[in-house]
Amino acid sequence: MRLLLVHPGAELYGSDRVLLETAAALIDSGVDAFVALPSPGPLADALRRVGCRVAVLPTFVLRKSLLTPAGIVSLPLRAVVALARSWRVLRRLRPDALYVSTITLPMWLAAGRLSRTPTVAHVHEAERDVGRLVRRGLYFPLRLAGTVVANSEFTREVIGSTDASTARRAKVVHNGVAGPQTVIEPRQDAADGPRLVYIGRLSPRKGTDLVIEATAELRRRGIPARAAIVGDVYEGYEWYRDELKQSSCRLGVTDAVSFSGFRQDIWPELAANDILVVPSRLEESFGNAAVEGLLAGRAVIASDRPGLREATAGSGAILVPIDDATAIADAAEGLWRNWPAARTRAMTDADRAADTYSPSRYRTRIAEVLLAAARTRR
Repeated sequence: MRLLLVHPGAELYGSDRVLLETAAALIDSGVDAFVALPSPGPLADALRRVGCRVAVLPTFVLRKSLLTPAGIVSLPLRAVVALARSWRVLRRLRPDALYVSTITLPMWLAAGRLSRTPTVAHVHEAERDVGRLVRRGLYFPLRLAGTVVANSEFTREVIGSTDASTARRAKVVHNGVAGPQTVIEPRQDAADGPRLVYIGRLSPRKGTDLVIEATAELRRRGIPARAAIVGDVYEGYEWYRDELKQSSCRLGVTDAVSFSGFRQDIWPELAANDILVVPSRLEESFGNAAVEGLLAGRAVIASDRPGLREATAGSGAILVPIDDATAIADAAEGLWRNWPAARTRAMTDADRAADTYSPSRYRTRIAEVLLAAARTRR
């Protein structure tokens, strides 16, 4: 049995890691998994290590940059070219099923329908904050998929806000999130101040700047806080990385804030710090980063968004108002001043998260869905 998996990136952030788990589930099931990526990168290397065949193919990916006047003008032609290219790949490979990762690859959904290939769309986005017309345009192509998988109940709810019929047939499969090989206990003594860490894509949407502002606020209170910023920007957003560094300088915390860029192995970064901050301004469909913080045995502060609320339910994670650096500082100070209780709760949460978001559980569930789709063709 052969499946084709298509994905919009080649890095190792949240949805990239889920794609890797999905591919590993198929390999474990004896499937010939062929993965198409738009560029080389660490995800491609990781996929090959688990036994996948990987090809770099030009891919039409929906990005915000397409919403410029020039992007809108070129959109129809690019879409048609992408559809023809995708259809040719499917005709050549003749997979038993097509797996489309995220809603940013609509032309692959169309190609799957045209080639009569059973298609599974895996939705990682909960775009509730955009206008209804834009939201309808993003989710409407899901009607072309025979099977729809949502990564959370919240994601399915957002799909239903524009397309009730698609939401009714969507299956919820929570992400499987792999933890560290060994959970390193939090520091016994944090008297030298809390160490905050942000891990993920650097973007205004993700609220990375709020971590720097919260660090500055804590230091204004006389608390010697530090922050580690781990991650990088999308190509074309280098201005935001520069803006973050300028902000740390303007706020007088240059010596207290470090920028280490993208790290494939995030566990040493979490082990070296005390509190993971997930300060998203816009909706998070699930919140892999928050779960990774719990798995590492670290205290977590996250924006009070439905997806993050769902991912951290039952844990000691502190949810704070959106776009509020002062609230982040308040939560960090509270954890620091009650550090023995905070570290005990963090270790309890690590055990619970390892069970709830077990990769083996995810692999079993997603393999069932994909193999069922492939059997419809056979």
